[in-house]
Amino acid sequence: MRSSDTGVLEFDKWKSLLAEYAVSLSGRARILALAPSTNRDWIRSELAVCGEMVEVQRSPQPLDLNGLRSIDPIVERLQKGAVLQPAELLEVAQHLRVVARVVRFFTPRFEEGQLPELRRRLAALVPLPEVVARIGSTIGPEGEVLDDASPELRRIRNEMRRVRERIQRALERYLNDPEYGPALQERIVTIRNDRYVLPVKREGRGIVRGLVHGQSASGATVFVEPFPIVELNNRLSELVSEESEEIARILAELSGLLREHQAVLNANVRTLAELDALRAKADYALDYRCAPPEIVEGAVLDLREARHPILEHLFRRESREHPDRPPRRVVPTTLLLGDAVQGMVITGPNTGGKTVVLKTVGLCVLIAQSGMWIPAEPGSRVGIFDAVCADIGDEQSLEQSLSTFSSHMTRIIRILEQSTDRTLVLLDELGAGTDPTEGAALAQAILNALLQRGARVLVTTHHGALKAFAHQHPRLVNASMEFDERTLSPTYRLLVGVPGSSHALRIARRLGMPLEVLKEAETLLGAEAVSMEALLGEVERLRRELEAKERMLSERLDEARRKEEEYRRRLEDLRAFRAEVRQRAEREAEALLRESRALVEHTIAEIRRAQAAPETVRTARQRLDAKRQEVAQRVAAQRAELLEQAPDVQVGDRVYVRSMKALGEVVENPDEKGNVRVRVGPMTVATSVADLELRPQEEVVRAYPKPFRALAGEKVSTIRTELDVRGLRGHEAVERVDKYLDDAALAGLETVWIIHGKGTGVLRAALHEHLQDHPLVESFRLGRPEEGGAGVTVVALKS
Repeated sequence: MRSSDTGVLEFDKWKSLLAEYAVSLSGRARILALAPSTNRDWIRSELAVCGEMVEVQRSPQPLDLNGLRSIDPIVERLQKGAVLQPAELLEVAQHLRVVARVVRFFTPRFEEGQLPELRRRLAALVPLPEVVARIGSTIGPEGEVLDDASPELRRIRNEMRRVRERIQRALERYLNDPEYGPALQERIVTIRNDRYVLPVKREGRGIVRGLVHGQSASGATVFVEPFPIVELNNRLSELVSEESEEIARILAELSGLLREHQAVLNANVRTLAELDALRAKADYALDYRCAPPEIVEGAVLDLREARHPILEHLFRRESREHPDRPPRRVVPTTLLLGDAVQGMVITGPNTGGKTVVLKTVGLCVLIAQSGMWIPAEPGSRVGIFDAVCADIGDEQSLEQSLSTFSSHMTRIIRILEQSTDRTLVLLDELGAGTDPTEGAALAQAILNALLQRGARVLVTTHHGALKAFAHQHPRLVNASMEFDERTLSPTYRLLVGVPGSSHALRIARRLGMPLEVLKEAETLLGAEAVSMEALLGEVERLRRELEAKERMLSERLDEARRKEEEYRRRLEDLRAFRAEVRQRAEREAEALLRESRALVEHTIAEIRRAQAAPETVRTARQRLDAKRQEVAQRVAAQRAELLEQAPDVQVGDRVYVRSMKALGEVVENPDEKGNVRVRVGPMTVATSVADLELRPQEEVVRAYPKPFRALAGEKVSTIRTELDVRGLRGHEAVERVDKYLDDAALAGLETVWIIHGKGTGVLRAALHEHLQDHPLVESFRLGRPEEGGAGVTVVALKS
């Protein structure tokens, strides 16, 4: 992006707030280095990886980078050939432990095909466990080189301990010998010049013979190294030197080992810094309810409920510091600029929120083009701007002897020179600071020049001439900051399409301005201007009335929809009851027929056992046959009655199968007995037409409010009752299922079949986890054998 006014839009201040979410200095530095880009592919890639990180941080087990510290200076020293100190080696080991923890965290997700962009970016991470183990066996937790770091170091330190013990024993003899007691200042052993000595009174030097290593500040005490331990102290000094040399050799060896992995360390440092910055972005996005903007072609700016992030931060801090005060909330801004509406003129009273709107818009564009989610609702769209130019605030230049007006003009001239059809221009109080008539004319000319260059422009003003200009210009729209007439205070809501008033006289009246002053002001203002103010006030009043009526109509529409849904449920219950009655009657008739047949067979068996005459058997059989025929006729009549009430279906009809509580499609015409074949999901079932209800597209569509009927009709006509996601990755399948369930619910389906295959079960587990809390899902189960078994999940949707 070309030079933009990021300072006046407080982009750096926002980056500082975002950087507070990072754990390491490297992560913070990466965030502070963020800059808006015009590379569309890069921006979309950054937004996508931010989305993946949000998904991770939103999960029950988010990524934790505690313990991550920046080792950039250490790695840089290593690359220059330096020998690292123990504390630095511990920092490297800790960094590698974090690398290992990150790899363990993401590996299961990557193996399931999740988070593809994060997987690509974290591919360079290598934990180097052998290096961590080597450092751990060499350097202790307090930064000391351990005895076991090498056999030579162990030998040296063992001998050092033995020599020290001999020195201590020799000196203790002096301390405990009555001959030397009077000569000692204190009965202790101390160290001077790295040698063990005794504190001796000045007058006792002749008693304790040895080398003097200095005296106390008062001169009353001299520090004597007795002659018998001189050689022992000499040997100890030699061992100390040998120890230092061996430690230096060990540290050089460890540094050399790390230097062999210099490229890996560099990659780890860069990758963890990027991951820390990504995690900070995700945590911030969740904390401030941010959403990904859609990056679109053209200079489009479509913000939905955008909020100023710094103002929101200040309000949150205020609530924490003053919990007794009512919390303040940022009033969101919604606006649209594009080819049809190229600019917006915003009017309204001072401190009404006009400047906040400009800064919110500019900051959201800079944030979006930096590859970060914006503090707005989902659905916002942002084009790629080559620059965001702003003239906001009063910045007099004393050094250049520029007045407020001159300072504004200097910046606007620069903006005019830079503006293209890909520039977003934000001008606060355009035309202010000079004669109102000349200022309004100049403001109109500047605005027109920017529109001719194709720039997208947001302007705030108090000039009535600019309101009229915006009203007449085909590519401009008026907007205003809402003003509460009752309390004479701003509400900070942006009202697009409505010009506003400064409300100066009303505010002055509320504050107690004398009436005679107000009347004279109205006289000087002129009848036309006063009537215009009144007209704007009347427009505002009518707008409020319309909003109130719209809310009332919306509530009534919601109530009507609830009643419609209630009546629909009642109708379904009635249909289900009728179907149950029919099925029960048919079951009772079939039971009667079975009982009659059993009776016949039992009678015949009894006759045979009684060895009755053939004529008697024949008569009994005829009587039972008559009974059988009577029952069969009753059953046939009942079935005929049910079939008469059944719908007339044919191939291709959409039907509701009562016994399965699912929608299906007739694939074979009914036979003479009323049997019909219906495809339900992935299977085809045979049933009776009496078990079906016709569900034409029009009936399903009529259940929706008029604005949605066209969309519902499209879904009903194209939706299938099964979805095949075999071969997709986990996150791809979840997205496909999400879209399909939305369409299925809109089409009125009650049961759907998701075909995922059996495989390893990873895809099935991911889908089941997603379906568990899905707002459209009533329940789900694995398919029966005839439905596909464990390779299919049957989902019941909420009605």
